[in-house]
Amino acid sequence: MQRLILLALLLGVWHPAAALDPYRIVYDVKISALRGQIETTLERLPSTAEQAEQYEIKSVTRSKGLAKVLMRDPIVESSRFGVGEEGYRPIEFNFINGKPDHKRSNKITFTADKATSTYKFETVELDLQPGDTDRILEQLQVREALIKGEVPGTYRVVDRNEIDVIEYVAQGTEVLETPLGRLETLKFSRERDGSTRSTHVWFAPELNYQPVRIEQFKDGKSDAVARLKSYQLLPAQ
Repeated sequence: MQRLILLALLLGVWHPAAALDPYRIVYDVKISALRGQIETTLERLPSTAEQAEQYEIKSVTRSKGLAKVLMRDPIVESSRFGVGEEGYRPIEFNFINGKPDHKRSNKITFTADKATSTYKFETVELDLQPGDTDRILEQLQVREALIKGEVPGTYRVVDRNEIDVIEYVAQGTEVLETPLGRLETLKFSRERDGSTRSTHVWFAPELNYQPVRIEQFKDGKSDAVARLKSYQLLPAQ
């Protein structure tokens, strides 16, 4: 029965362009006793001779209260990517941990078959397979799959000088109370091969399958949660 409900939700709000509608979404975040806020935006960038259609997703995390003393601020994560007949193609990923030259900052540049990644002052070159992605573009690809009526599966994600295998597993449906009202959601677990951490994500069909709650677990115990604060579609550029 739950699988029938899941399929009905997937098929009921199909809008093939919705994943690329520019938006701004804000989450309140709690990590143990520390608090912060994440603001994520998607915008279309000017075309270039090499890429006629390109976009950028940028996520900025700012701490609040005591967290300002204990955490680097802000943390900025971004993915610039192109769109073509083959789908989404990552161009450049950046994770800035307070400042670009911090050892845990990560920069990745992509070509058709290679990724060059720098992390902890080490640079490596990785061989790519078709469909390989970065960890922030992965989120958009999962949403697009849901919008198309597909169930997300396995993704190969370039992150921190290696390629991780990520699997999404459907966990049924759940109604959540949010600042935008009660929302029916699809719940998935995100599992990284070989990791003791997992993440649960609740996607809302009414909001173009944006996540409205994201909760991270380590050894089965919750240690971080992000909850939707606001969501706004932006004018097309």
